[in-house]
Amino acid sequence: MNNEVQIGLVRVDGSMEAGSRPPEYFAFWEKERYCRLRPGPARARFLTGHLLVRRQLSQLCHGVVAPTQWRFCCNRYGKPDLDPAHHGEQLSFSLGLTQK
Repeated sequence: MNNEVQIGLVRVDGSMEAGSRPPEYFAFWEKERYCRLRPGPARARFLTGHLLVRRQLSQLCHGVVAPTQWRFCCNRYGKPDLDPAHHGEQLSFSLGLTQK
């Protein structure tokens, strides 16, 4: 990819059930945030957003990296970012969740 901008939008109806435990492949900080959220819509939105980012990134990379293989860190603003130690600094994304 050479300075391409690709946009992916997904609408989720919010009916997804989030379990009491986060996926094993989540980063430590993702697991911690997930567990701090009360079961319900906020937890489901968090889970959905983080799973969709992984899926979309894998799709943009033509499946070279599986959704479970992406490694994230928090940037200085507390937002998820790709871990440069694992993925370099060639890709970036923005995760925005809105609710009605």
